[in-house]
Amino acid sequence: MADTPTTEDRVRKVISDHFAQFDDGQTVPMQFDWDDSLTDDLRADSLDRVEVTMTLEDEFCICIDDDAAAGWNTPGDMLATVKAAL
Repeated sequence: MADTPTTEDRVRKVISDHFAQFDDGQTVPMQFDWDDSLTDDLRADSLDRVEVTMTLEDEFCICIDDDAAAGWNTPGDMLATVKAAL
């Protein structure tokens, strides 16, 4: 039986898939640390934040408050929001 992905694994996949890059026709998932800056390291803009929020809501069947999402500075903040909503 396969291991069930953890909340951390699932959030990491959502973020790394969203910020994936393309190299020689291949999709390369974004590698990041939980304390990386969304703006400086992942180059996230406001549209990225909305899209990731919606994907996380769908993935976990939760509702993320707009104010909580607006306060995200790192992927770790995203993870903490998801964990708090579960």
